[in-house]
Formats: sequence, C-alpha cells, structure tokens
Amino acid sequence: MTSIETNPRRANVSGPYRDRQEWDSVHWGTHCVDCYPGNCPIRVYVKDGKVVREEQSGTIATVEEGVPDFNPMGCQKGASWSKSLYGPDRVQYPLKRAGERGEGKWERISWDQALTEIATSMVDAIENEGSASIVQEGTPEGGGSMGAGRFRSVVGTHILDLQGSFNDFSIGLYETFGKFSPTSSADDWFKSN
Repeated sequence: MTSIETNPRRANVSGPYRDRQEWDSVHWGTHCVDCYPGNCPIRVYVKDGKVVREEQSGTIATVEEGVPDFNPMGCQKGASWSKSLYGPDRVQYPLKRAGERGEGKWERISWDQALTEIATSMVDAIENEGSASIVQEGTPEGGGSMGAGRFRSVVGTHILDLQGSFNDFSIGLYETFGKFSPTSSADDWFKSN
C-alpha cells in the first residue's frame, strides 16, 4: 500500500463506532477481486498497524461529459473486506477434516502435508479418471488462481465459470446470445428520450 496521508486524525468522542474514526495513516489499496470493472481503488485507514476501515475512492476520470461517472468506485462488499481480514472464521493455515463430513471437526496440518496430499490426490485422479476430472471452483480472489492458469493449461484441467458461482453475470444470456449483456449500459439512460 502507498501512504496518502500521514497526519493522524483523532475524534473527540469515544465508543466502538467512534473508535473506527481514528487512524494513524491512510493508504491506497485494492482487493484485486474479479468484479466489474474490477480492482477498485480503496482508501485504507490504518491504526496501530491494523486496518480499521475502508472507503471507496473517486479516481475514475470522466469518460463522457453529461453522463455520470463511476465515482466513487467500489462496492459495499469491498468496503467491508477488512471485517473478513480479521474475522474469527478466516482460515490462516491448512486444515484437514478430523471427523465425518459436515461435523465441523478439523485438525491443523503443515503446509508440506497439505500440498503433498493435494498433489497425490491430483496424480491419482489423472491416472484413474483423466485430467478433465480435476475441476477448480472459480474464486473472486485473483491471487489464488493466477499461477494455476498455466498449470491448468499444461495438465488439461478445468475451471468453473466464477461468474455463475458468486457474481450477477447471467451465464444463460452469454451462452445463448454470445453477449455479456443484450442491452446497453446504464449510462445510456441519460441519452434516452
């Protein structure tokens, strides 16, 4: 992150919500999530080395005069991302199922053990069923699949369309008509009669 502000702000009131209004520094950030139009610029407010809040930023230049732009760029999912960053449910190390499926019992394992078990399972699947039997679920986080694309193309595995998994992209329209959207974008509303 690049710092954009170094003067700390201090609120004169206290309380859980007001505490979020105090910070030591502000930085530029993004979540690199695969959404439209993606990689929204976010102001990240940091206090004591931790993100305390995020704010959408209006940095997109005007494309056409008289038509509202996308500013401020960003959605509520992005603005609340830091809640997941420090949330109690965030998985930070490999876990292996310790009980029956659905029981919710897990044991912590090493990265070496996790990667070895995954690699062994993938080799077994390729030998027994063919590489097309390996399917990766789409993910909004770009870092998880960036290197995997090359691997998938060499080995011949598949990835599911992440738009159908978590986004609002209507895959039926695309498959039927070959278009992302059969209509124009919302900015055309400002040109209509």
